[in-house]
Amino acid sequence: MGVKGLQTYIENYCPDACYEVSIRDLIETYRRETGRVPVIVVDGSSCLRYLYGSLDWVLGGQFKEYTEKLLKFVTAFESLGAKLVFYFDGATIERKRPVWIQRRLKSLQDVYKIFDCLNKWKRLSYVDQSLFQLPAGLGGITRFLFKDVCGCEVFTSIRECDEEIAEYAHSRHCFAILGQDTDYIIFDGAQYYLSMMNLNLLAMTTLNYNRWALARHLRIHPNQLPILASLIGNDVVPADDLKAFHIDICSHPDGRKYNSNSRIRYDILMSHVAGFIRTLPCGEDVFQVLPAIAHKVFRDERRASQLNASIRSYFIDEPSTQSVKEEPTSEWSKIMSLARRRHTRCENPAPVWAVMNGLPYESSTALEDFREMDLPPAALALRPLRQRIYGLLLHEKPKTSSEPVTVQEWCMYGEDSLIQPALVEPVNIKGRESTVSFIDLSLICI
Repeated sequence: MGVKGLQTYIENYCPDACYEVSIRDLIETYRRETGRVPVIVVDGSSCLRYLYGSLDWVLGGQFKEYTEKLLKFVTAFESLGAKLVFYFDGATIERKRPVWIQRRLKSLQDVYKIFDCLNKWKRLSYVDQSLFQLPAGLGGITRFLFKDVCGCEVFTSIRECDEEIAEYAHSRHCFAILGQDTDYIIFDGAQYYLSMMNLNLLAMTTLNYNRWALARHLRIHPNQLPILASLIGNDVVPADDLKAFHIDICSHPDGRKYNSNSRIRYDILMSHVAGFIRTLPCGEDVFQVLPAIAHKVFRDERRASQLNASIRSYFIDEPSTQSVKEEPTSEWSKIMSLARRRHTRCENPAPVWAVMNGLPYESSTALEDFREMDLPPAALALRPLRQRIYGLLLHEKPKTSSEPVTVQEWCMYGEDSLIQPALVEPVNIKGRESTVSFIDLSLICI
């Protein structure tokens, strides 16, 4: 989701921080000045909509044509001498579960509108393209296509994907990040943050978002941008929780105060929040006054920990040169080490690592009309198969209690299906085979 309203603000009110660039010119300058190969880290998950483009999606997807588009996309950058590295989301971070559920429910309403249109008009051309839904499995397939067909370096995240992208770009001095998430304006990641949504692949132009120019425009230090994001609203601090604070510090141009039903223009909101930030200590000293900030913002000092988590989520951890990798000792730790390695290198479907690591299995909204169905929803029809897969993946996992092993499932199969996770028991598999081979078997099933 990123920072609420930041893209609108920066594009409409901050021209110095948002301008069109020639990717070809930037690459040529970079190579001339550094002598290095320009590496562009691509946020694959945020780019799927752009990459799929205008291909048909109502009938299930045009994957042959999609593969051709991916090859064309990679070739366009490689012909300029750039190297593309892709990152894709792993499991949903638990603190983002409410946002994930909200988006799945919104998608369900869009799916119902699609079916209503098809039932009424019986013509695909009448379906509103703004209701676009990614074809089922497209995200998982895309990472393997980039890796195996396009020959690119591809990773699946263990933690927050945008955090890992920023860390990778920062630690390797990458040329640019290509994506569509305003969190990258807050991170001190790569030299350039390029917009995927505004990418013109023929002319090789797009918009660049400049964090230094944004900070200069707001008259704050770039290191204070994480505080700005936290006080405007992001994935950690919901914007709705900040409404009272925004009303308190903002006023109309004529001096009148806003009320709870008012919508504050982003230029006014950003200006007043930046003004508040300028009254705060800089650097690490700001963490000493977080209780006071929480009292001002939420009227609750206990929420200082939430602000702390939000601000620190934008800090980039420097890789330690002193750390020594511990060799796994137990059989299960060896299996988990293998599973983690294959997950990050995009050699396994993402749910394999999630389930083995005790994280939920999740399936998103698909083109199914749950209002009138003669057949069971796909998520429920396939649950017995998943139970056997869970049995394979968890076959050698040591039990830590007498309670039965269960896997949480967040699967969309109706408006009430995401109220709470389903607890699903694996079906045990008898035999002496190693779980390492079970992982290989499960690749075709999840």
